[in-house]
Order: sequence, then C-alpha cells, then structure tokens
Amino acid sequence: IKKLYGAVAGDDEFDQQGLIARIKKLENDSQELKNFKAKMLGLAAGVGAVSAVLFEFVKIIFRK
Repeated sequence: IKKLYGAVAGDDEFDQQGLIARIKKLENDSQELKNFKAKMLGLAAGVGAVSAVLFEFVKIIFRK
C-alpha cells in the first residue's frame, strides 16, 4: 500500500512526482496551449482584417 500511495501522491524523499501532480501539470500545460492557440488565431484574424482594409484604401488611391 505504501508503494501505491507513493505512486499516486509522490515521494518527497526521492523528489518524485506522483500521478496527481503530473496530471495537474498536464492539465495546466494543455490549458496554456489552448490559450496560446486562441491568441494566435485572434491575432491572425486581426491582421487579416487590417490588411484587407489597407488593401482597399490602396486600391482607391491608385484608381484616381
């Protein structure tokens, strides 16, 4: 039972993470990656919109 507890909770004496700590770390890493992807998609959408508007202004200027 001590070995099972050590595997699940971790062992501070040997500086080993348990399953619970590893799962929490993976969940945090996964959430950070999702946030990063969302920021990059928002940035790409914003840049696309601004470049489309600028392109239309340039077209108007050169038509005259």
